[in-house]
Amino acid sequence: MGTYIEPFDFKKILIDYFLGNQVLFLGFFVIVMSAVCGYYQMTNRVFIILILISSLLLATYLGEAVVFAILVLAGIIIFKMFARLSNQ
Repeated sequence: MGTYIEPFDFKKILIDYFLGNQVLFLGFFVIVMSAVCGYYQMTNRVFIILILISSLLLATYLGEAVVFAILVLAGIIIFKMFARLSNQ
């Protein structure tokens, strides 16, 4: 008897099968969000509010406070890097 995946069970599809680990999904999400925001020249204030809210939600999902700081710092670094690359 096989197991079936519900079509809108994005947690199981993205986290369990696509990336295989919850922490990898969080890092992937922050990298993609920061890169897109930096590429499209989002303002710093709006980006920092977005990264703080999303990192807080993702860190509480895992239940670790250290993850929050790592996600925020990585997000800001990636955002600044892509913002400078798209300016040139």
